[in-house]
Amino acid sequence: MDDAWLIVRDQNRSLQSSTKLFFEGTPAKVLANKISWKIIGSLEAKPKYAREIAKELSLNEQSVYYHVKKLLECGIIKVVEEQSIRGANAKKLSLSGDGVSILFRKPSKEMQKPYISNGRLCRFFDDFLKDNAFDGYIVVGSPEPHGPFRAVARDGHYAAQLSYYLGKCSGHPTNFFVRLDTDIKAEKLYNENLILIGGPITNLLVSEVNQYLQVKFIEPNYWSGIVDKEGNVFSGETDALIAKIRNPFDRDRCVIVIAGVRHQGTKSAIIGLTECSEEVLRGYNGQPNYALIIKGFDQDGDGKVDYTEVLKSYPY
Repeated sequence: MDDAWLIVRDQNRSLQSSTKLFFEGTPAKVLANKISWKIIGSLEAKPKYAREIAKELSLNEQSVYYHVKKLLECGIIKVVEEQSIRGANAKKLSLSGDGVSILFRKPSKEMQKPYISNGRLCRFFDDFLKDNAFDGYIVVGSPEPHGPFRAVARDGHYAAQLSYYLGKCSGHPTNFFVRLDTDIKAEKLYNENLILIGGPITNLLVSEVNQYLQVKFIEPNYWSGIVDKEGNVFSGETDALIAKIRNPFDRDRCVIVIAGVRHQGTKSAIIGLTECSEEVLRGYNGQPNYALIIKGFDQDGDGKVDYTEVLKSYPY
């Protein structure tokens, strides 16, 4: 099973949908059951717990759990959140894509032109895709002195690099999707899908969500580096954090932090996500919470970061 993108021609438009690509018939067997289709239909609107699905469809809970297990094994649905309810581990479920595609045999011809896969990158930002359009905001630090450190952001232009690659995963956004951190605070847009670029000194939104991260910037001296739960500290100038969590202000939304200890680190993270996404995001399997530490290197000796490596990943 692979992640793939299906291009649908609709009159003069090209619409892009995420799909799970299979080379064998197991999904067909699972989808042959009417209850499986009912569960998929129930999850089309929003993520739900199995118990909610059973109640909505007036089905036996055990039957729903059985078919949910089969759908999870196929990768047709995924777990987006887990929590303990009266001692039991309850899982919130969601569709893992817009559909399923089954090939009778694997492709035998290689494309003549070079092709760079964006599958893992698109999957990582899947929460930001709605009705084939980008749903959320890319938030950069203000270029004016602001915040308690009166900092001036120097990494906002990296959003252009990320935007170019995200454009390969989704259609046009429905609104102006780039905001300054000061704009988000002024307009109180906390409960949206947010991609936060830059560290907590220059991006005030990062300083506000930092407390909710499992791997985070050291407070109150953010310059001293990034620390994980084991106490490992990453403080190099090209070290950076990429973290994905549920939005603490709206659990149905998502926040992704892309931030370096210094602005060179933020550039390292952007390079890793856009130019090396298949390798950098290899450990990401759709978890609602995920983090990794990136380190940038100057391989060609021109004084600029041009290559990145993952120092450590945290699929918590």
